[in-house]
Amino acid sequence: MSHVGNKIRAGFFATPQKQGEYLTQLLEVEGSGVWLDPTCGEGEILNQLATTFQTEDCRISTYGVELDKARAEKAESILTHLINAPIESMVIQNDAVSFLYLNPPYDFTMKGMDDDSAERKEWTELYRNTRYLKDKGLMMYVIPSYRFADKKIARFLATHFYNVGMMRFSDEDFDDYRQCICVTC
Repeated sequence: MSHVGNKIRAGFFATPQKQGEYLTQLLEVEGSGVWLDPTCGEGEILNQLATTFQTEDCRISTYGVELDKARAEKAESILTHLINAPIESMVIQNDAVSFLYLNPPYDFTMKGMDDDSAERKEWTELYRNTRYLKDKGLMMYVIPSYRFADKKIARFLATHFYNVGMMRFSDEDFDDYRQCICVTC
């Protein structure tokens, strides 16, 4: 998608439902927990993943944060808790969530007046949001495949997680999205 098209969508690229089906096959969920998507869009993927494991013995509370009002209204109807605000304005306790789903906007952060350069949001959201993850919690991180070659991202994943696996979107979606999923704990 063109740079202008990306701006119009505000970097919003929802994870396709079919990829969610594949992801649920990879997960082993034990016990209740709090699941967070800090850039949840319409909340569909977090809801899809949580619903798969929701039982009487496994209660999952889903928390989403979404900047766009229309997407937030959709997410509010399917997630346990939804805040319509920028993630930067949220106060979230460190080590609070057992599952973190990151599919950040694919764009640059806004520069301040004294900033020399802007950071990529894929890096900013990874760095900012992993502090909310409990020890031995699980994170799914979805970004364009080429972004995993970024030195900051690769180094951060390698030094902050003890178990890292990576896969690309399946054939039916890879050509359209060119995304890979990193699963860590």
